[in-house]
Amino acid sequence: MLTLPPAEDRSVPIAIIAPVGRLDALTAPALHDRCWELQRSGTNRIVIDLGAVDFMDSAGLAALVRALRATRSAEGDVKLASPTSSSVWRILTLTRFDRVFDIAPTADEAVDRFLAPNARRAGR
Repeated sequence: MLTLPPAEDRSVPIAIIAPVGRLDALTAPALHDRCWELQRSGTNRIVIDLGAVDFMDSAGLAALVRALRATRSAEGDVKLASPTSSSVWRILTLTRFDRVFDIAPTADEAVDRFLAPNARRAGR
């Protein structure tokens, strides 16, 4: 089961989404919906903290890519944080998404990278 706690509210419009559990065909639509809600409300900078995600399949990857495309089209971005599960990290590297997404070791560091745009762009 995927649990999506409310995105953190900050004075700078950066949202943190922290899914829990599996990010797959059954649960990816919830992530997509949350990202869409944020974008509709004007938040186009999103951190997705993968620290509590223990499995991700192609549907999960597709949800990440849809969020990335939508935010970048609105001059924003999606940064990933804390992919601690070896299977999640493996799928990110096998698909070379570690070169597409800026991946930070923690959600706080991902937020800092939004605030300091010259920070490291992609990979660990």
